[in-house]
Amino acid sequence: MTFRTFKQIYDQRELEVASAVLTGFVIHKAEATSTKVGFRWKPTKKAPSTYEDLKLAFKNSEETGEPLPVSSENSSSVIYTTKAANFAMRFWHDVSHVRLGLTFDVVDELELGLWHLEHIKHAGFNESSTVYRLFHADLVGQSQLMAYAGRFPIDQRRFVTESARCGVDTAVLDEARRNAG
Repeated sequence: MTFRTFKQIYDQRELEVASAVLTGFVIHKAEATSTKVGFRWKPTKKAPSTYEDLKLAFKNSEETGEPLPVSSENSSSVIYTTKAANFAMRFWHDVSHVRLGLTFDVVDELELGLWHLEHIKHAGFNESSTVYRLFHADLVGQSQLMAYAGRFPIDQRRFVTESARCGVDTAVLDEARRNAG
C-alpha cells in the first residue's frame, strides 16, 4: 500500500475541483458561442484538420445550421471531466479560430490561447488559481509543446496535471522528451 500525504490528497482534490469548474466554464462558453453563431458541434473522426478546411466547414454550418464537425480523436485522457466537455472546448476553440481570423500556426495558436485565458480571468480566476493554471497548460503549454516537439501531448491529462504541479516549462520539457527516441 502506498502512503499518500495529506498534501498529496489535498493537491489531487484541488485538481479535481478545478477540472470540474473548468469543465463547466468551457461548456458554458461553447453553449454561448453556439447561440451566437446559430449551430452546434458534432464529434467525428473526419473533422477539419487544416485552417482552410475549418473555414469551409464553419461556412457550411453557418449557412445550413448543421453542427460543426470537431475532432473526436485523442479524447480518452483529457483534463475536462467528460469527453463531451472536451468536444465543447474544441468547438469554442475552432469557432474562435475562424471568428478571430487565427490560423493553426503556432503563433496564432498562442494568441488564441491567450484570448481564451482572458475569458477565464474575466470569469474571476486569476493566474495563481488552479483553474487558470490548468487552462493555461491546456492552451499555452500544448502550443509550446507543439513548437518544441512538433506534437501535442501523448496524454493530455498527465501533461496538464504535471504542468499544474511543477510548472508548464518543466512539463513541456518532460513531455517533449517522452518517446523522443
